Amino acid sequence: MAQDDDAGAVAAARYFTELYTYATGTGDLAAWDGSTAATCSFCAAFSNVIEGVYHGGDRIDGGAMTVSDGDVLVHYEDVPAYTVQFAFTTGRAVRVDPSGDSVDRSKGVRGWCELTVAPTAGGWELLDMQVGGTPSAGASGTSGGSAG
Repeated sequence: MAQDDDAGAVAAARYFTELYTYATGTGDLAAWDGSTAATCSFCAAFSNVIEGVYHGGDRIDGGAMTVSDGDVLVHYEDVPAYTVQFAFTTGRAVRVDPSGDSVDRSKGVRGWCELTVAPTAGGWELLDMQVGGTPSAGASGTSGGSAG
C-alpha cells in the first residue's frame, strides 16, 4: 500500500473493503471516517447506517465481505487516482438488539464493487465506492483474497 502505482491502489482498495467489514462488525468508524473523502456519498451513507445501528445499542453479526484479486480499471493521472474493481460476496448478517433478539436479517450478496482511491501525503483515501451486479469492461474477476 506504500506504492503509488497499480499494486498500491489494489492494496489500498482491498484495505477499504477490510475496513468496511471491520466497521460493520464492531461499529467502530474511526478509521473509515478518517480515510474516506467527504465527497464520497457511499462512505457517508455507510457511516450513517452503522452509527444508527450501534448508537441504539444493536450490533451486526456476520456480513463479512470477501473480494477477488482486483483489477485496476482506470488510472487518472491528472488527479492522481485509480478505480479498482473486485468481485465480492458478503455473508449473511443478523442485526441483534441489546437483549440478544434478532431484529433484522439479510442474505449474503454477490456482485461487483468499484473503489476509486487516491494516494495522499498521509496514505490512501477512498474517494468513491460503487456496488453493482455486473462487472465493468476489463475485469477478470479472478478469485482471490479475503477482506475480512
